[in-house]
Amino acid sequence: MPTLEMWNLFTDIARERGVEKGYVIDTFKTSLASVVKKKFGKTAEVEVEMSEETGEIKMYRIMTVVRAVVDSAFEFTKEEAKQYKKRTKFGEKIKIEYSLEEFGRNAIILVKQVLFQGIRQKEKEINFEKFREKIGEIINATVTQVTSKGVYLNLTNVEAFISKNDIIPGEKVYQGNNIRALIKDVEQTPRGPRVILSRTHPNYLKKLLEAEIPEVYEKIVEIIAVARDPGNRSKVAVYSNDDKIDPVGACVGVRGSRIQSIVRELNGENIDVIQWSVDSGLFVSRALSPAKIYKTIITEEEKKITVIIPEEQLSLAIGKNGVNTRLANKLTGWSIDILSKEEYKKHIEETKLAQLTIRDYKKLSKGIKDKLERAGYFTFQNLEELVEEDLIKIPGIGKSGAQKILKAYEKITKQIEEEEKSE
Repeated sequence: MPTLEMWNLFTDIARERGVEKGYVIDTFKTSLASVVKKKFGKTAEVEVEMSEETGEIKMYRIMTVVRAVVDSAFEFTKEEAKQYKKRTKFGEKIKIEYSLEEFGRNAIILVKQVLFQGIRQKEKEINFEKFREKIGEIINATVTQVTSKGVYLNLTNVEAFISKNDIIPGEKVYQGNNIRALIKDVEQTPRGPRVILSRTHPNYLKKLLEAEIPEVYEKIVEIIAVARDPGNRSKVAVYSNDDKIDPVGACVGVRGSRIQSIVRELNGENIDVIQWSVDSGLFVSRALSPAKIYKTIITEEEKKITVIIPEEQLSLAIGKNGVNTRLANKLTGWSIDILSKEEYKKHIEETKLAQLTIRDYKKLSKGIKDKLERAGYFTFQNLEELVEEDLIKIPGIGKSGAQKILKAYEKITKQIEEEEKSE
């Protein structure tokens, strides 16, 4: 049987494979037991004794003395037991020592197989836990294969994968490249753990900022939220815990010196850094930059903000293919509805006209009011877009009545416009 050299081997294996020495020893015991079980049956009782002090390793098969044998893997009769012990009693357990050599060359091969299978399984478990604890962190990996589905990478003998959707649009990745990415998840596969990486996740940008900006790393400047359209544009909301430090300036740097390294890392993705505010209207207005905002109307219960913007600023607020508004929605958590000033004025006018009934308007005669109501016109909003010819067709109105109605409508709309200007 093995000597003290075997114990030194256990130490070497544990160090090289990154597992505990105790686990290597336990796995070796299991491998020895598997040799006995293979020869005598799966139900055989086996005991392995090992002493690091003497270097001794002893292997026993435990047999129980019975009247009638049911399972010969661990039972034998008194007669059979006599060759190991002269006097026995029923139920007594007899330890029979074996040497590994007694099981032949194939047994030694089996011991090696079971030992290293066990160690490989432990390695998989250790690596799974190791990377699971690192979810959300940035890691460097080397590209080993580029496929139509994504990119495979090596993380010191652990496989990593970036799906096509997690690669920044437009960036070129080649075999042998060393790239940075965020650990998004860890999967168990028959071959061991697979680390799922991402370069498009919002937290990747957040972690890059923490790595590159000292004030962010030191928590002087906090990142409140991140929204990304990978490879195109991002928005980051920041807040300073020190009144003396401008959070936007700290992140951007002089002439963009700090943010540019991150822009390059993200394949040219434009990054808007915005100062967070507890005032939701102000925060949303900043999130829609570079557009200039005229007015915001908050509907708290619906988590909705209507943003009024001058006509010439609309394209900036919306952005190409709606990207600016979409990112502002994600960044703020508010549903943003954009209206031009003209649309807003029209909306206000329509709302007020809808609330103003013809019956309550004192400067029209009762006869005209009755005729309008019979024709289905109850509010001044109902009269919108009607011209004199349309009104004359209403029974009993006539040209004079039509002119009076139009004059009343014109007067009311001007009054509404004046009220809006004063606000």
